[in-house]
Amino acid sequence: MQSFIQRRKIAAQSVLQLTENPPISLSESDETAVNKPELSNSPPSEQQDRQDIDVNPRKWPLWKKLSATLIVTAISFVVQYASAVDSAAAERIQAEFGVSAVAESLATGLFLVGFGVGAPIAGPLSEIAGRNPVYIISFVLFMLCTMGAGLAPNIGAQLSLRFLAGMFGSTPLVCAGGTVSDLWDPVDQIHIFPIYATGGFFGFAVGPAIGGLIADSKIVGWRWVEWSTLVLSGAVLMLVLLFQPETYAPTLREWQTSAAIAKVASGDGEVFSAGIIGKTEQVSGLQRFKAKIGPALYRPVQLSYSEPIIIMISVYLSVLYIVIFTFLPGYTFIFTNTYGFSLAERGLSFFGLGVGFLLALAMAIPITIQSRKIIQRDGGLSPESRLWFAMIGAPTIPIGLFWMAWTTRASISCWSAIAASALLGFGVLCVFISSYQYIIYTYEQLAASGLVFVTFTRYLVAGGMVEVGIPMYENLGVAWALTLLGILSVVLIPIPFSLFYWGPQIRQWSKHVK
Repeated sequence: MQSFIQRRKIAAQSVLQLTENPPISLSESDETAVNKPELSNSPPSEQQDRQDIDVNPRKWPLWKKLSATLIVTAISFVVQYASAVDSAAAERIQAEFGVSAVAESLATGLFLVGFGVGAPIAGPLSEIAGRNPVYIISFVLFMLCTMGAGLAPNIGAQLSLRFLAGMFGSTPLVCAGGTVSDLWDPVDQIHIFPIYATGGFFGFAVGPAIGGLIADSKIVGWRWVEWSTLVLSGAVLMLVLLFQPETYAPTLREWQTSAAIAKVASGDGEVFSAGIIGKTEQVSGLQRFKAKIGPALYRPVQLSYSEPIIIMISVYLSVLYIVIFTFLPGYTFIFTNTYGFSLAERGLSFFGLGVGFLLALAMAIPITIQSRKIIQRDGGLSPESRLWFAMIGAPTIPIGLFWMAWTTRASISCWSAIAASALLGFGVLCVFISSYQYIIYTYEQLAASGLVFVTFTRYLVAGGMVEVGIPMYENLGVAWALTLLGILSVVLIPIPFSLFYWGPQIRQWSKHVK
C-alpha cells in the first residue's frame, strides 16, 4: 500500500514537471540535439527539488528514514525469533513425534540452511524489483510455511516446512543491509546499523524465552511456538504494507522515468523534455525484468570469487557461526542438566545473551563520537574504521567461552554462566556489526549482492553445526566442549586487526569497491 502511494506520488510529480517543461519531439535529423543542454528551457524549480528528494532516500526526513529502518529491523527480529523459538520446545516436539533430540534439532538446523539457500535469490531480486516487493512476497510465503509447520502431522512435514520457512525468511538477512545503505550516508550508518543489528539479534534471545514458557505451559501445546511466530509476523506484515516505502534509488528513478515516458511518448519513440527523457524505446516490464535477472543472479557469484573482502568476511563469519551454533545446544547441558532449570527458566537464561547485545549497541555511542572527531580532523573515514566494533568485541568471545567452560558447576552460581553468555553475546554482535558495515560501506548499492555469499556460507555452516553440538556435549562434556570452541575463537581474534591494517591494499585488488 505504501509503495503504491509512493509510486503514484512520484508519477504525479514527474507528470507535473513535464507540464512545466513540455516535451520537444525530435525528427531523425535532430537526433544530435538530444544531448544539447540548452534544450532544457527552464531553471530547476521547487517542484524539481521535491522530485529529486523523493527518488533519493538519503535526503528523506529523519523520521521517515528511522521509520523505514525500524520496520526492517522488526522483520529481522521476527525471522531470527522464528529460527530459535522451536529449539526451546524441542523436548515436547520430539516426545509427540517419537524422535531423538538430534533428529528434532533438524527443525532448527534446516531452518538455518534455508536462510543460506534463500539468500542468493533474495539479494539479486531486491536489486531488480526493489526492496519492498521482495520483503512482502517472501514474508507472506514465510508466514504460510510457518503456519504449515504448526499444523505438521509428523516430523517429515515439520522439517520440510521449517526449511521452506527459513528459505523465505532469509530476505532481511541480505536485503536489510541494502536498505540501510539506501537510507543513510556512511557516517550515519555507524550508529544506525547497530540499532538494526541489535533488534535482529534480540530475536535469538526472545525466541527461546517465549518458546520455553510455551513448552512449560499446561494450557497451550508446543504448536504455539509456531503460532506466536505467525502472530508477530502478521503484525509486522501490516507495518510493511501500510508504512514501509521503497528505498532502492534505481527503482525509484525507474518509476520516475516510466511515468515520464508514459506521458510524453506519442508513437514516434523519440522525445526530449527538460533533460529527463532522451531517446526512448518502448520496452515492456517483463522484457526489462528478463534483461536484468541474468546479470543480477550472476553478480553475487562473481563477487564471491573475485572480491577478496567478501571471501575473507565469509570465512571469518562462517568460523564464528561454527562457534555460536555449536555453543547454543549446550544450554540444555549447562542450565537443565547442571542447574536443574525448567524449560521456562532455561529459555529465560537466553536473556544473558540479550544483555550482551545491548552492551554492543551501547558501544555505538563512543564509536560515533570518535568517528565524528576523525571526520572533522581528516575530512572523512576509511572503510576500515567500521572494524572498530570487531576489534573490541572479538577478544571477548573466547573469554566468555572459557569463563563458562570452567565455572559451570553445580557448586558455582548459575549467574556466572549467564554473565559469561552476556560477554559472548557482546562479542558476537560486535563482530557482526563490523562485518556487515564493512561490506555495506565498501559496496553501497551492491551491498545486498555482496552480503549474499556471506549469508549463504555462514548459515549453511550454522545449520550443520546445530546437529554436531548435541553429540559433542554428550561425548566431551560441557567444560571441554566449550574449551574447544574457545580455542577456535582465539584463532579468529587477529582477523579484524589484519583487515584494519591491510584492508586498503586488499581493496585495491577489487573492481567493485568505491
